[in-house]
Amino acid sequence: MNYSSGKKNVIFLLVILFLIIGATVFFFFSIRTDAVNDILKNKDSIVSVLWLLNDGDDILASEILVMYPPTKKSAMFDIPGNTGGIYRSLGRVDRLDQVYKEKGVISFAKEVEGITGRELPFVVEVSLEDFSALTDILGGLKIFISDPVFTKAEDDSYFLFPSGGVTLDGDKINSYLHYSVAGESETFVKDRRQNTLIAFLSALRENSSIIFDEDNFSLYSGYFKGYLNGEKLDEESLHKVLSLLLNMDSDRITTNSITGTLNTVDGKKLLFPEDNGMQIKKVLNLTVTSLLSEEMSSQSRVYVLEILNGTDRTGLASRTARLFRDAGYEILRYENADRDDYQYTTIVSHIGNFKSAETIGSFIRCRNIVEDEIDSSAGLGTSATADFTIILGDDFNGTYATSGYSGNKNEGE
Repeated sequence: MNYSSGKKNVIFLLVILFLIIGATVFFFFSIRTDAVNDILKNKDSIVSVLWLLNDGDDILASEILVMYPPTKKSAMFDIPGNTGGIYRSLGRVDRLDQVYKEKGVISFAKEVEGITGRELPFVVEVSLEDFSALTDILGGLKIFISDPVFTKAEDDSYFLFPSGGVTLDGDKINSYLHYSVAGESETFVKDRRQNTLIAFLSALRENSSIIFDEDNFSLYSGYFKGYLNGEKLDEESLHKVLSLLLNMDSDRITTNSITGTLNTVDGKKLLFPEDNGMQIKKVLNLTVTSLLSEEMSSQSRVYVLEILNGTDRTGLASRTARLFRDAGYEILRYENADRDDYQYTTIVSHIGNFKSAETIGSFIRCRNIVEDEIDSSAGLGTSATADFTIILGDDFNGTYATSGYSGNKNEGE
């Protein structure tokens, strides 16, 4: 009798234990799903995703995707694996991709956040093997190749790609991402990676009715690994994140990359970002501003800017010109203004488009905008081929105009 009673008690305790475990697991994933919903439900906020393509322990592509859901406009930033820095997770100066090899994807994502100064709640990771398999499932990726490729690989085989618009299957995409040409610049390698990812997202969107159908997604979800703040996403949450990315207008996406100086450290060539890493932070901030801007979201024209340094700070015009160029503007020239004692930063419109001038001003928090009725001898807009001239004043800190100017008179007075 005592034995039977004890056995019942044990069974009862086990049932309670399983219920507790089940409730805990359910509660855990419910919180995770709610966290995803909280981020995605605000349709008026920027969504940021770190997209990784790996080949075993090696990172082939690391791209930050930022998207503004109301306009579907997006931007993509390539984060080179050889980006150099003092990485906390390693405790030394090294390549960024070494963090991935030694510490894994979560530590890698944290270091990218440190480099860019942008929070990246979502990480999506795909292996090259799965990427190639998905490429075949999607019927190939449509890639534009500007010049034909004929180059020899290390195993004496050849990489052959015709020029023009081509559709590459999984094996060809593998080769396309791996081939190298002697003397090829990093810019072309970066463009190849970004164009491949854009083509992949476009193909996913074209096949979304099949891939992302609720009854079918479980067949394809295993090809992706998704994370939210370091925790792995469940299938439902992964579906929500990927579905949002598919709304991206790939025809209007802007692309960019970290730029800097190559130096050799301990036998490794490392790319150290410009301006101690501040340049990429500025470009990201300006790009996000452009995504949020209604005017920039609808414009198709690339405006031409002239940047004039109206201060006594050396190099201010060139650094600011690079900032606007990285944000997608064309720079006609940058040089010193007619004098170096301008108090307020000024934007001069030469085309009578005040709204676009305001959009440019929002990049650098400048509200001092004037129409082109100023004598050219004053040094404002010396060329009719520039759409806008920006004169940098003492209130410009290298990123923003800090004075909060709101007057209407010429800042030089």
